[in-house]
Amino acid sequence: MPFFGRKRLILAAMGMSILLTSCVSKVAPDEISKEAVFSVKTDLPSLKSSAEEGKTNWQWSHYLAADAKPWWQQFDDPVLHEFIRLSLKNSRNLALLAGRLEEAVANARASRADLFPTITLNGQASVSSNDLEEAGLQSNPDRINASSANFSLSWQTDIFGQLRNVSAADKARLQAESSRLRDAQRLLVSEVVQNYYRLVSIRDRIELTRASVARRAENVDRIDQLLEQGYATVLDKTRTDSQLYEARGSLAQLELDEITLLNQLSLLSGTALLQLRVSLQKTGQLPLPENSAPLPSISLLVQHRPDLRAVERDLVSAAYNVNSSVAALYPTLGFRVDVGKEAVDDLSGSFPALDVITGSVIANLAMPILGRGRRLAAINVNSARLKQAHATFEETALRVISEIDTAIASIDKNRVIYEQRELASASAKEAAELSKELFKAGELDYTSVILAEQTRVSSENNAINAKQVFLNAYIVYMAAVAPAW
Repeated sequence: MPFFGRKRLILAAMGMSILLTSCVSKVAPDEISKEAVFSVKTDLPSLKSSAEEGKTNWQWSHYLAADAKPWWQQFDDPVLHEFIRLSLKNSRNLALLAGRLEEAVANARASRADLFPTITLNGQASVSSNDLEEAGLQSNPDRINASSANFSLSWQTDIFGQLRNVSAADKARLQAESSRLRDAQRLLVSEVVQNYYRLVSIRDRIELTRASVARRAENVDRIDQLLEQGYATVLDKTRTDSQLYEARGSLAQLELDEITLLNQLSLLSGTALLQLRVSLQKTGQLPLPENSAPLPSISLLVQHRPDLRAVERDLVSAAYNVNSSVAALYPTLGFRVDVGKEAVDDLSGSFPALDVITGSVIANLAMPILGRGRRLAAINVNSARLKQAHATFEETALRVISEIDTAIASIDKNRVIYEQRELASASAKEAAELSKELFKAGELDYTSVILAEQTRVSSENNAINAKQVFLNAYIVYMAAVAPAW
């Protein structure tokens, strides 16, 4: 075929390729991200009702405060602080996510390196002979020596942005993995603090139950004496024994719960069981949250909270991948430049000097003509992944806002529950003491003393539980909205 005929064929193929490609439009990742973030509804109905009722003093704070301290430092508990440090240092889950982050860093570097030229140094030396059977490779007139040294530069121009979009997608994926690591730290600390104060709560209940066991044992002894004197019945005796057995069973259950929590904390912190039990042999007190709590800008929180930031970066990465698959439909243009020195073939039996300078420039144009179905399918696949990433972002945003609203309501309601159960506990304790005095005065039978003791134990346990649940609600809220991540 004549040269000009081939040229017309190439131009026609290029025109057809560009025409077919123009049917596919690229997406704007930044615009997709902005639309997704600003479409999140940040209404918190529980906040409005809480502010109207005045149960909690909500103080506005900046989510990205530069001087923000870790929220758990408000609990002045050195044991807790040290345990959090160990957990962040030794957590297996954090180590796994850190490995994934390192992988994402390497992928981002590799894809960025594809944007730049590649330079290679090649050196070659060869020995050949026309008659191996007679002379082998020994020095003889028939042996040919050759040598060369070349610098080679190759570069694929990224005219339509395929490589740039791949690099941008990997960078966004790197940012997503970084945010996932920070979110895992947020969740780990929250879980550690919650379980630590559950442990404190259980130990407080163990002390109460041990005291209850001692008092009920005294009741059994007293009933035995009254039964001998004819002032009590067998029914009173069996009822008192039942309460003592119940208290002992509750104590054993609480001690089992303590061991279970210690084992869970061991897993969270990556600490050996024996070492953990030594370090947590003594714990602090169960604190009571203050009546005020920080309230950040919810719109800023949506943009910067680690879990939302991660799925938002996944969304951006998916959009760049769509653009990359679209750009794959366009022609690619590459260049190769070789510069080096070679030796003239020498039959003297020794290696010649590199005295000939050589050079070449090659341009390569590749156009997808046939097999476009695979590339179009890749666009469909990445477009579907973009839709999935968008749905994941919306679901995560809805979950985050719902979590914060629930935490606000939980703080208010659990505060009321705690206050009422504290009052009930105080009343039950007073009633138990009064029943003993009335019994000694002969105004009550001992059955009333037993029932008052039972009510007291139940109320005191409920009060400790309510305080721990109230504190847990506060911890969940602070982990959801506090800065320093």
